[in-house]
Amino acid sequence: MITTYLTFFIVSLLLTSAATPMVRWIAIHFKILDVPDDRKVHKELIPRLGGIAIYLGIVMTLFIGYFVSEVARDLIDKNFRLCVLLLIGSSILCMTGAVDDSVGLSAWKKLLFQVIAAFIAYFGGLHLHIYESISTYSPLFSIVTMVLTVFWVTVITNSINLIDGLDGLASGITIIVVLVLSVISHHNGNIVASFFAIVVAGSVLGFIRYNIYPAKMFLGDSGSLLLGYLLANLTLNGIQQKSLLSSLTIAILLLSMPLLDTTLAVFRRFMKGHSIFFADGNHIHHRFLKRGIKHPMSVMILWTVTLIFGMAALLISLHDVGPVREFVNIFSVLLLGFLSVRFSSSEIFEFIKFFRSANRRKLTPRSKNITVRRAISFISSFRELQKVRYYLIELAEKIDLDYMLVEIIVDRMGRSTMNEFLHWVRQLHQETEAYGCASGISITSSIYKGRDGIICKVNLGKKKWKLRRQSEEDQVWAKMLSKSIAEVYLKLRPETR
Repeated sequence: MITTYLTFFIVSLLLTSAATPMVRWIAIHFKILDVPDDRKVHKELIPRLGGIAIYLGIVMTLFIGYFVSEVARDLIDKNFRLCVLLLIGSSILCMTGAVDDSVGLSAWKKLLFQVIAAFIAYFGGLHLHIYESISTYSPLFSIVTMVLTVFWVTVITNSINLIDGLDGLASGITIIVVLVLSVISHHNGNIVASFFAIVVAGSVLGFIRYNIYPAKMFLGDSGSLLLGYLLANLTLNGIQQKSLLSSLTIAILLLSMPLLDTTLAVFRRFMKGHSIFFADGNHIHHRFLKRGIKHPMSVMILWTVTLIFGMAALLISLHDVGPVREFVNIFSVLLLGFLSVRFSSSEIFEFIKFFRSANRRKLTPRSKNITVRRAISFISSFRELQKVRYYLIELAEKIDLDYMLVEIIVDRMGRSTMNEFLHWVRQLHQETEAYGCASGISITSSIYKGRDGIICKVNLGKKKWKLRRQSEEDQVWAKMLSKSIAEVYLKLRPETR
């Protein structure tokens, strides 16, 4: 059996290595490229669609194996329904990611397709079992099992998508996890899961040479969604221990880094009042870079941590009882707890700010964010520019704003429009001075020439704003307000004449 595993590992590696340059050429030819921005770490245009190459490598290996190898044919025939539905689910998510890489999809649409693929896996026979003693014919048991299975597949799929932020990071984590899964599955007697994990490992290894720093090609959403989906299903199929707790322990250890990063991201965004799909630059890998750790070293550290937890999961799986299992359990809990505290410093700070604000009867950061977003929607409904001026003062007083810098690029409005806009802004602090001073809030403005053209800078907040730096949250709000104010002005501009 080892010879069969090794053969298909090499075949999938070679097929993906051959497919990747062709897919890369297609991505460049059709301009399916990842454009750098302030949040991303790369500085050049990098082709996406790496998931297509991995998908082709896996499918072609299975296709060849079915007609060439009796072992592969026997495994696929015995699990034909599972293999077909798993292939359908993988195809759906790979294509969904490819469309997102090409033209873009909203987060909710991608989530919808993830849920559909998760249901396909469930009906294919992949279940997160609760207790073996409960009758499988119980309607309640079936519903709970279905919900937990769909939730697990969706969470793991998104966790790989979120951690795909550095060159080779998600690919390397996937290789480590599927190789450990292959050993665990083989030990448990689940040969089809072990075989499939080996094929996935070879395919990703064939791609990673193009994905490690400096990357020549990115996984894209086509790759991260595909790998996340495969990992979720392989953990469901390959790690079925005697109890749910034991199975979850092994799965969580294997996927500890993606799950920890996802948990912190969801908590951080919830505390700040953002959508859970809000993209930010505070993931675990971003924090390594901010501390001055080089890009390749950051990836190596996270690979090493994943490998350590993978070995811990393997030892737990191989030892049902005994001192080895107890030692590994204690070590894993301590290490995971240490990393959770170490990586969650900003989340802990947000949590403290939340309770401080609550105790002082002030708006929490989450409430402030929601208030500002509602205000921006409210501003867009104004029919008079005069109301915009006074509403900005009310907004600053309501959220107890220390300082907000609103910068609006006016050079692109056209010369006549720009002059009218500058005149309107200069009137802000004159017409609202008395009202602003009464509430402790003031508006000042200035004009300067920036990199993007002539920029109008509006300082909104308390008079002591010069003593403080603009907070990260205020920067987010300011960008949102800048866009809203400019759009409202351009819509209502004729009324100023």
